[in-house]
Amino acid sequence: MLFPFAMTSTTCSQSLPPSDSYVYILINSTIYDSLSSSLLTHRQDLENAGFSVEIPQEFGNTSESIRNFLQNEASIHEIAGVLLVGDVPYASFEMNDTGCGYEKFPCDLYYMDLNGNWTDSDGNGIYDMHTNETGDLEPEMWVGRLYASTVPGSETELLINYFVKTHRFRTGELTLPKRALGYVDDDFVESYADDVNSSLRMVYDNETTLIIDTETTNAADYKNRLNDTLGYEWLHLVSHGSFEKHAFRNSSGQSDVYPSDVESIDPHVLFYNLATCDAAYYLFPDYIGGSYIFTNTYGLLVVSSTKLGAMLNYNDFYGPVAEGKCIGQAFKEWFEKNGEIYPFFYYGLTLLGDPTLRAPRVCDVAVTSVTPSKSVVVRNQTLPVNVTVKNKHAFTETFHVQTYANTTFVGNKTVTDLPPLATKTLTFIWNTTGIIKGNYCLNATAVLLGDCDPNDNKLVCWVEVILEDDVAVSAVIPSETVVVQNRTLSIIVTVENKGNATEIFNVTAHANATTVIGTLEITLTRRNSTVITFDWNTTNVAKGNHILSAIAMLSDDDDPEDNTCIDGWVAVILKDDIIVTSVAPSRTAVSQGHSISVNVTVENRGNSTATFNVTAYANATSIGETTVVNLLPLATGTLTFDWNTTDVAKGNYTISAYAHPIPGETYTADNTFTDGWFLVMIPGDINCDSEVNVLDMLVLKIVIDQGKTVEEFPFGDINCDSEVNVLDMLVLKIILTAG
Repeated sequence: MLFPFAMTSTTCSQSLPPSDSYVYILINSTIYDSLSSSLLTHRQDLENAGFSVEIPQEFGNTSESIRNFLQNEASIHEIAGVLLVGDVPYASFEMNDTGCGYEKFPCDLYYMDLNGNWTDSDGNGIYDMHTNETGDLEPEMWVGRLYASTVPGSETELLINYFVKTHRFRTGELTLPKRALGYVDDDFVESYADDVNSSLRMVYDNETTLIIDTETTNAADYKNRLNDTLGYEWLHLVSHGSFEKHAFRNSSGQSDVYPSDVESIDPHVLFYNLATCDAAYYLFPDYIGGSYIFTNTYGLLVVSSTKLGAMLNYNDFYGPVAEGKCIGQAFKEWFEKNGEIYPFFYYGLTLLGDPTLRAPRVCDVAVTSVTPSKSVVVRNQTLPVNVTVKNKHAFTETFHVQTYANTTFVGNKTVTDLPPLATKTLTFIWNTTGIIKGNYCLNATAVLLGDCDPNDNKLVCWVEVILEDDVAVSAVIPSETVVVQNRTLSIIVTVENKGNATEIFNVTAHANATTVIGTLEITLTRRNSTVITFDWNTTNVAKGNHILSAIAMLSDDDDPEDNTCIDGWVAVILKDDIIVTSVAPSRTAVSQGHSISVNVTVENRGNSTATFNVTAYANATSIGETTVVNLLPLATGTLTFDWNTTDVAKGNYTISAYAHPIPGETYTADNTFTDGWFLVMIPGDINCDSEVNVLDMLVLKIVIDQGKTVEEFPFGDINCDSEVNVLDMLVLKIILTAG
């Protein structure tokens, strides 16, 4: 087997982790304050992605104490993974391979496997044995590193910019075409090219480009592809190299790509699998793995190794990525299957960047039709509903289809292994037993995690649920809303048979619920309606407003609530009918000798123009009489009577008005209207004690000082000018002086 010398690989809708999955962010204390704002944003981003987040400030200052801390936290929470930010302590591991020799390297598997046993057998401070004892050798969580102190530039500025990039990616501001580049140098084409190609296609299908030509793969060509402004979501590189470079070999010799090249190009790539030995050895200055994730604009995550070796069996990694799992979870699942197959080759594998990021494959299913066997169904029957779905993209898909009637669950079916571009029709059976009659929205939804176009995942249609026996009255409309007593008008009633059977039943129309207008028997076929007319003779019907209603009487009606309709009204009027509707004095108090106005409103409730006299009264005393000339039918008029109270005895007077009957008027009970009163008072008797003295002066002063109006204190308006002020005080003084 050839090893890469110094070797190893955006989003649409993303599946969420369990709500109890915790992410711990451990930050070197010396940079914590500088990153506080970035951490707040990053924390919110992770919580929006469905994680719970812990950012402890105390977690230990050695790899052993940090592992103990994580073990203790794992007994409390289900930890998805840990992001180590800054110079967080690492564990060193040493190995000796027959074919490759001795290596010492940072090993983040030490944190990932919390229940395995790590041993320093020779006591030199470097772990050299990893055994299961009471635990196992598989990782319990993922670990990612953001190690920037060995990358050129300000450590804090590099980290702040990195968090800006991940935030822009999560909010959709930072995107690249959904395509992948596999770049395999000459020595590794035979062993790895097919696996690189097939695994990338699990995520990107036909949008995968594989470069394997022996004369093409060199440093210049690789840099040109990094310069591609269209860009790639994922780049998987297999080449020789080390922490300080990628080394490409062909018949012309070796050409190299250095971290400075990557930094200056700022490649349009988001995710990398770098099968280049030592590329993730973050302790070395300007390590090439760091150059990819700390570029200005793109570069979010690198999978690589801190030693000789790289990821193989790529399908075990790209498969979970294609399912929409975060890259950290995909890396953990790969390690569970492969980590102990070849520890020398795999123990240095490391994630550089934020492992909670996702890059799921392009997948798209749709619901193309929802077709019930009929659009109207009788309650308690079953209704077959055919739902057709389509796989619109290039991967075989397994997904669920759920159907609802409004919010009532109808069914759930699984579509298994639907080929690309294929369709399938599922039949759901909706049992309408006990369902309330009415229109229902039947909706079908295809549920596929990571679907890149969920807008076409749902489709609806409408079905009406009816009853077996169900008649209703839907409208009652008079031919006119005002009718003269003794005339006949038509009452038009709309009746519906909403049910499934032909019905024979009676319909009765009423006025004011108690007066039967008439009853008719009708026959009405299913799902049909008709209009019937009742003739209402209003002879001897009392004048006034009459509420109209109609009732359909069907003894076995399944829904009698809509059998009665109260809708519309008719005003029965007389041919000759005048009334007084209101009487109102202009004020409630008047001093003897002053005038008061009385407003009287009259109405012609009859059907002919009327001329009549109106007399206004204060108690039994006539205030005046006026003639109303040619008042039109249903019109109103207002009359004003002025009454001079000179020589009128002081006291309360009740106001009334009388409209003298006109020829032909038979109903006169409403010709008289009594309403309102006013007080005739002794001028200056403010306190109404029948005397005018200094007490009245005192009361009037208080009222004026308080700014009361004539409406609030009518007794203070002595001069009847509709105001209470110093003029009234002056009049009162004159009255008092005159004795």
